[in-house]
Amino acid sequence: MKSIQGNLLVCFLALAALVLGGVSIYVYHLTADTLLQQDMETIQLLKERHDQRADTLRVRFDDDLVRKAQKVASRAKLLTGMPLQNHHHFAMAIAANPWSGLQSPLPLLMQMPGHRLADWLGRISSIQVADELLPLTSDSHEIEFCQVHNRRGVVVQKSPTLEGFTLQYPAHELSHLNVFEWDIEDETSPQGQHIRYVVYKTTVPGFIIQPSIPRPQNNLNAPPGFQSMGGGRGGRTMRPAMAPFSDTYPILYIVYGRQTDRLLTELQQLQSEFDHDVENVKAKTQVVLINLRNRLIMISLLTFGMLGVGIMWLAHWGFLPLTRLRDAVSRVSEKNFKLDIDEHKLPQEIRPIVDKLKETLSSLEQAFVHEKQAVADISHELRTPIASLVTTLQVCLRKPRESEEYRQTLRTCAEIGDHLHHLVQRLLVLARLDAGVDQVQPELIDVGELAESCIDMIRPLAEERSLDVHAHLSHGVLVESDANKLREVIINLLHNAVQYNRDKGRIDLRVKAQGRQAVIEVADNGIGISSEKTKHLFERFYRGDPSRHANEVHAGLGLSIVKGYLKLLGGGIEVLSEEGQGSTFRVTLPLVEMPELAALSPS
Repeated sequence: MKSIQGNLLVCFLALAALVLGGVSIYVYHLTADTLLQQDMETIQLLKERHDQRADTLRVRFDDDLVRKAQKVASRAKLLTGMPLQNHHHFAMAIAANPWSGLQSPLPLLMQMPGHRLADWLGRISSIQVADELLPLTSDSHEIEFCQVHNRRGVVVQKSPTLEGFTLQYPAHELSHLNVFEWDIEDETSPQGQHIRYVVYKTTVPGFIIQPSIPRPQNNLNAPPGFQSMGGGRGGRTMRPAMAPFSDTYPILYIVYGRQTDRLLTELQQLQSEFDHDVENVKAKTQVVLINLRNRLIMISLLTFGMLGVGIMWLAHWGFLPLTRLRDAVSRVSEKNFKLDIDEHKLPQEIRPIVDKLKETLSSLEQAFVHEKQAVADISHELRTPIASLVTTLQVCLRKPRESEEYRQTLRTCAEIGDHLHHLVQRLLVLARLDAGVDQVQPELIDVGELAESCIDMIRPLAEERSLDVHAHLSHGVLVESDANKLREVIINLLHNAVQYNRDKGRIDLRVKAQGRQAVIEVADNGIGISSEKTKHLFERFYRGDPSRHANEVHAGLGLSIVKGYLKLLGGGIEVLSEEGQGSTFRVTLPLVEMPELAALSPS
């Protein structure tokens, strides 16, 4: 059988394990969620920093292209069919107005006659840029390219680095550009080179004095006297804050590009650094989570062990009263039924058990006493008739006797044997009742008729003592019971009424139905029984009157058998007695209700 202490220990430890496991899992997941949220925020910051650095590289790359395109544009010049000095109007205007002081050549041009201006513009043959400003072939990792277009998109000059191909730019998409605006484009060369270039729209410096354009910081704020314009597809444009030019002025498109290998390499390096930083953040989080998990496991195991020790101690301390009770019960024996334990040291929950144990031990002690008394009584009951039998036979055998004397001796022996037979029979009945093997054979019984037959059996004994027997019997009182056992009950009660009555006394037998019970009463006006003796009436071998002879048939077992039979039949018995006034024994049995008889009974 499993120990209660062990079962409680296992249950408490299992509960502690569940609680610790649940708390540890909750703390782990809560911390993991918090760290993951922090990782997401950190990665977002790293992403923003990466994007900002990448944008800075791209802007720096584009700004460099724009500056070089502007530099090329500042040195472009027109090549015409005759020298400019032949136009004396224009030369005189130039002499009168030095270039350094001009903000716009429009007043000079407007002094020329219309036919001469148109003739001069028509004789422009080409545009030329100083060769030292054009990128040359080099061993650099970033090869630069440059080509110059007129307003119709015709290439008028390009750098040697183009090697037979032309940078194609979407002229129809760049028509919206104003002078001094630019756009950024990307292209792949026939050799598979990735090129990023700027298309810068400008005029020939001989016609427009281009003011000095300081480099805007971060290419975001326009310098004084300039307006920031939206470029084409991805570029930023800048132009001076001046009136738009007339279409009659010479327009140039400077296309300046460079390979993006280095830019892509730097961007890839930035991406690698970003990925490395992200991996570091995630790795640190994993390390923190692993350390947290290990610590939670160690804390849980340590707490579980401490709880186990604490629970074992608490269980031992909690079961200490039971241990004391166990020791006290172990000291109980057939010679000592006293439960030696201090109730003040016991908890309230144990005291009812202790009280019940004491009551049980008291009952056991009484049972032992009764058993010893029964053994003594049986020995006494058997010793007297057996001694009488032996003595009678020995006396008879001492000398020869007459036949009549032998007959008398045999009759005496027969009476003694009959007494022993009845005594043994009653002992067997009690033994069967105690063992629970005596069975009831139920049948429908009219208690009045059964009581009348019992009176007929007991009347000869009553007449010997001049007793009057009166019967008050109600017929139709039906019970479902064992007729033989119920007859034995009534006869025993009538026999006691005869035995404990006065000479010329009275015996009354009543049978009636009361409620749902059949009531049988046997009353006498005999010697009666004191209240102290009434408590022991149904004990075996108890004699209410010590003056009874030992050779009587019942030997103090009749009322014990009556009580045993009534308990087996589902009935009860009670005694009303007053010493010197007589006694009344009242027997109750469950009444059987017969619907057909109830219908015939008077209302």
